[in-house]
Amino acid sequence: MARNFEIKTLENFKGMITVMENYFKQREAAGLPFQALNIVSKKYRKPKTSAQHRTYWHCIGELKKAFIKNGHDTNEEEIHEFVKKNSGFTRSLMGTMVTLSVSDSSDDATSNELNRLIDFIQRFAAEEFGHNIEVG
Repeated sequence: MARNFEIKTLENFKGMITVMENYFKQREAAGLPFQALNIVSKKYRKPKTSAQHRTYWHCIGELKKAFIKNGHDTNEEEIHEFVKKNSGFTRSLMGTMVTLSVSDSSDDATSNELNRLIDFIQRFAAEEFGHNIEVG
């Protein structure tokens, strides 16, 4: 069974320590051997919201309209990849630049990163096509 602890305060951290101590005490009292654990700690990142995803894909659709209006035959997936590449939402993988993911399960697109991509789309549409993309 996996446990996930979100440590946002010192009290959260102390609570996690207490839970882990109790876990090992209970195992010891039951005569069970020590159980190895794999503990992963990573910096907290504000999760992206479904509203941000909807806004992002709305902006992709609006940018697609601007591209088509200006004579470029394209689709949402091509626009999506264009935005990620041109906004620098990439990383190097074995010497090759690849675009990161904005999917719901991805840690790549944090709330701040998704907002940055939306800002890039709005700015690009305005500067290149004179197209204003409104977001709610």
